[in-house]
Amino acid sequence: MRCVWIVPHQRQEMPVYRHEWFDLWLHSQDELAAILGSPILTRETLHQWPLSCVQQIRTADGQRWIYKTQTDPTIEATFYERARSDLLLPAQTIGQQNGHVMMLLPFVDAPLLHAQAQSETDLLQTASAVVAQIATISGDPPYLYDIGGPDQWRMLVEATCHTLHNLVSSGQFTQVTASMIDQTQRQLLAEPVCAATGQKSGLVHGDLTGDNVFVVDDGRWYVIDWARPVLGPTDLDLANLLESLGIDPLHHVSREIMMILYGMRIQWFAQCAAQWFPAGTPTYDTQIVELMRRLDTIRQP
Repeated sequence: MRCVWIVPHQRQEMPVYRHEWFDLWLHSQDELAAILGSPILTRETLHQWPLSCVQQIRTADGQRWIYKTQTDPTIEATFYERARSDLLLPAQTIGQQNGHVMMLLPFVDAPLLHAQAQSETDLLQTASAVVAQIATISGDPPYLYDIGGPDQWRMLVEATCHTLHNLVSSGQFTQVTASMIDQTQRQLLAEPVCAATGQKSGLVHGDLTGDNVFVVDDGRWYVIDWARPVLGPTDLDLANLLESLGIDPLHHVSREIMMILYGMRIQWFAQCAAQWFPAGTPTYDTQIVELMRRLDTIRQP
């Protein structure tokens, strides 16, 4: 199946009401009906957390849509505007202001990769093909971070460890310790890890999982959720996708790639605690400790 993008009335306006729990703004039923050219029959929330909310919309004319509202840090609207690939759904930004973005995407009536009954060999083949196709995305796709080389990686690791030390010294983190941070910094800045950042460097989805890949009936895929892509070693996407499918990535990527992947997750949780969602700090504290333990397990002797 191929998605056809038809929106009768295109416009960009800020919506009128705030999410019940989070700092997110949503369009009303009447606003969406005016944009889509048909009354809204149902509106179902599929996913929500402090930085985004995704809903499925059904209209009276029989159409289904995905409505996504999100806030910083995201570059998804710009990504869809500038990137070109058969992997991407047609998307339209219908509201954007002060870091808040609202988008419409066509509903995809196809299974997700994680739900496919495939052998490990077939899943590996599919995962490798999807990652290879991501690397061919053309246009001028933006990225949130550049870690495609030792110097860029070193800057990100040092900034992350500085943030972690601030979270510990302020008492916001109670499980992560200063010595754990220093050890993590030494591990992530080891020469083999820094060297790996420049290997097969290209566009990286950044959160590629089996929940973000639709398997279309003509042998193609759609990849969604482009909020935070990065520039770096493309094996990061392969490692993340395989791990989400229950396949041990260390059988297919290097230890250094796994260390970079865990380092990026630590960076994200640290940023969430310090800036994006401080209310989740106790959870991020626990998650970072677990990631540091994984680094201890997989690091090179």
